[in-house]
Amino acid sequence: MNDRDLAKIEKTTGLTLPTAYATLLREFPAELLALLKFDEPDDRMLFTDARTIVHWNQFFRAPEYEYENSYGEMCTFPTSHIVIGANSGGDFYHIDTERKHCSVLFWCHETGEITQCAKNLDAFVREIFSSTADAILYVLDLS
Repeated sequence: MNDRDLAKIEKTTGLTLPTAYATLLREFPAELLALLKFDEPDDRMLFTDARTIVHWNQFFRAPEYEYENSYGEMCTFPTSHIVIGANSGGDFYHIDTERKHCSVLFWCHETGEITQCAKNLDAFVREIFSSTADAILYVLDLS
């Protein structure tokens, strides 16, 4: 991803990308992109292209978008959050641009609950590739 793509994401969301996230997107190793395409049910996925990131952030920021949380309250997506990934179950991963540390949050589509799933982006990416590596070893029966 290049600086123009990052600027497009910032313009769409109206937020400044945290340095750690911008660096991750800018320097994401091309060799690892193929591993992200490995299809495993409910696997975590990190969005690595500007078009997908813009799409999902526009979706959650649409004026008509609301969801019901587990308390029956109608909520909107937090305006300081940026969607960075998803799983195949319809849940999304995001970061809060107002937090000093770039922890990764998990939004459950069924309950509307937001919980921390990784203490930082590095831990999140390591978990993605740990799961992928385990799955590849299983398929190849190398474990």
